[in-house]
Amino acid sequence: MKLYHGDTKICEVMTNHSMSVEDILELMEIDMDKFATSHGWDDWDPGLLRLEM
Repeated sequence: MKLYHGDTKICEVMTNHSMSVEDILELMEIDMDKFATSHGWDDWDPGLLRLEM
């Protein structure tokens, strides 16, 4: 599964079961506020988070 914010890939997780966006963020220990800051974003929109298989 790949987690995206808009067109930006956040991470990729290999799994044998479905996971929610929140599950993946927790598993990968990703803080979206810190991620956004580190990528020079002013802000991020939770509505733009999406998963692809």
